[in-house]
Formats: sequence, structure tokens, C-alpha cells
Amino acid sequence: LTFNIDSAISIAESNIPTYKIGEDRFSYNDSLVNVIIPDNVTEIGTRAFAHCRNLKTITISNKVKTLGHNVFLECNALESVGFKSDSQLVTLGGGVFEQCVSLKNIKLPDGITDIPNNTFWNCVELNEIVISNNVKTIGTKAFNVCSKLNNIFFIGNAQEFEQINIANGNNYFINAKKYYYSESQPAMDGHYWHYLENVPTAW
Repeated sequence: LTFNIDSAISIAESNIPTYKIGEDRFSYNDSLVNVIIPDNVTEIGTRAFAHCRNLKTITISNKVKTLGHNVFLECNALESVGFKSDSQLVTLGGGVFEQCVSLKNIKLPDGITDIPNNTFWNCVELNEIVISNNVKTIGTKAFNVCSKLNNIFFIGNAQEFEQINIANGNNYFINAKKYYYSESQPAMDGHYWHYLENVPTAW
């Protein structure tokens, strides 16, 4: 079942230029499997899709600027979160992907500067993540219990990565392999990566 959110909002909401998907709007909705957020959504409120047990994929439009707290809390089947390349997302609430136990990889939009507390707490299958050099802080337990986190693909260099303020409870993030972006294969040894057919790939 592919579910476009436009079909679930009221006519009044769909006739305005931009709107917010409100707090708890679709929480505990087991009919949601594949969700596409339409272009006129600018904010997704707290727990808007929490506990949607069958939700597998979500595509978030480039107009969304804010994801509230615990938006996808305990979406146990969630495997894919897609952001457009020109995403305007700048704000994540705490625990956005908390206990998304099927999520294996994700690329956060370049506008994100803070990965707050509990963002990926208990994402036990999370294996790799792409973050940009705009990230400056990682909150307490943002990657706690992410025991399979192996690869961090960083859009920046080692010096920039070392400037990130990493709070307590992120040992799995700290111990994961770090790869630094390079469009061409570097002559020197080290951990570098590039996109190969839009997939993060180590040189």
C-alpha cells in the first residue's frame, strides 16, 4: 500500500500553500506502508507517525524544514527514509528515529547541524550513515545501542570531523569507521569515499 499523505488530510488543509502535519496525526496507524510527504508540508509534528508498525518507507519532500520529537518512534518496520538532494530540513527533534529497529542506513540532509539526544537510540540494525560537515553537535545517546554501526561517511575532512562536539552515550558512533569524502581517488592512504551510482562507496 502506497499512501500519499494528500489523501489523508482535510480539504481545508490541502487548499493552503503550506501546512504542518500535526502532533500524533498518524500515530498508531497500521495501514501505512509507503508514505510520500507532499511538497506543501513544511513541518512534521511530534510523534506524527509514531508506532506505525507497518510503515516501511517514507519519502520526505524538500520543503520540510522541521521534524518534531519522536516523529517515527517505534516504527519497527521502517527500512528507508528518503530526503531529496535539495532538502531544506534544518531541525531534528529528539528521538526522531528512536527504536526504528529495521533501519539500516540513512543520509541526513546537509542543512542538519545538530543530531539531538536519542535520535537513533536503539536502531539496532543501523549500519551506516552519511552526514555533512555542517554537523556540529551530537546529543546524548543519539547513537546509543546502535551496535551494528560500522561506517560513517562524512562529507568533509578529518579535521572538520574532529570539531564535532559528541556527548556521552555515543560509543558506537565514536568507534565506527570514518570515511572522508573525495570525488577522486586520493593518492595518500586513508579512509575516503565517493558516490558510485548514488551509493556511498569506499575508495
